[in-house]
Amino acid sequence: MAKPRDYYEILGVGRGASTDEIKKAYKQLAKKWHPDKNPGNNNAEAKFKEISEAYVVLSNSDARRKYDTFGRQGPGAGGFDFSGFDFSNMRGGFSAGGEQFSGSFGDILSELFGGGRRRRTWSDTDAYGFGGEPMRGRDLEYHMEVDFNTAARGGVMKIQLAPGNTVSVRIPAGVETGQKIRLRGKGVAGPSGASAGDLVIEVEVGPHPFFQREGLDLKCTVPITIAEAVLGGQIDVPTLDGSATITIPPGTQSGQTFRLRGRGIAAKSGRKGDLYAAVKIVAPKNINDRSRTLMEAFDRENPIHPRQDLKRGWE
Repeated sequence: MAKPRDYYEILGVGRGASTDEIKKAYKQLAKKWHPDKNPGNNNAEAKFKEISEAYVVLSNSDARRKYDTFGRQGPGAGGFDFSGFDFSNMRGGFSAGGEQFSGSFGDILSELFGGGRRRRTWSDTDAYGFGGEPMRGRDLEYHMEVDFNTAARGGVMKIQLAPGNTVSVRIPAGVETGQKIRLRGKGVAGPSGASAGDLVIEVEVGPHPFFQREGLDLKCTVPITIAEAVLGGQIDVPTLDGSATITIPPGTQSGQTFRLRGRGIAAKSGRKGDLYAAVKIVAPKNINDRSRTLMEAFDRENPIHPRQDLKRGWE
């Protein structure tokens, strides 16, 4: 006959583990092996009962002290008797060596699995949480692409989970790719009247033809003429709310960036990003003879050597 496993080994903790460490280990294992997470899996149910039995003993200071002293069998041949312990409720009494102990830890996993009100026994096949109460339904996960402007300004979008099941989703202003929106009670219905799970929506923000986004900041590239770059002047820059006028100084270089404070994305929290506009000098592709003559004269009268530093690097 196989030797019963050590309770500390079952929970994966050392013999000197603290009560908090034992509780943490139990919660992690219970998440994995709970029968409701493994429907129809007898092995999972057996493992769950085994780790629950280990936790009942090790979480009780008197029972743990007796276990550490005498082992799993306890003093005498009786060992730890769980005949009085109801694993549907995770509460009740158990004995070892003629002494009675009590155990109750229904609250430990209620935070993991939720619960309702009806009482059931362990043998029932429905999904029940600790305290013999029906567990809430499963969460549903959904991936939703949100267009750039709606993500920036906020709004309402509708998604269809199933035929005839359309849900309105309020998009908060400033939502970013990877963020999740949780709709309480819009997931899978719970068994036997228990509360439904949640609908968890992961957001992916779609691209914009002109703006690039970094957090709440926006970036864009604005073309300017050679004359605007040389002489300076005022140009209009597109924003999410129309346009803004900025002044560029004479001698502006291609790639030079101008910051428009507060013209980025305004989040629901009230925080606002900035808009960064980089200018790009655009030269005409076709010019007439007169313009060519003027440009040649301009070049002679305003000599510059933009590649001089590059040339030194080549030598």
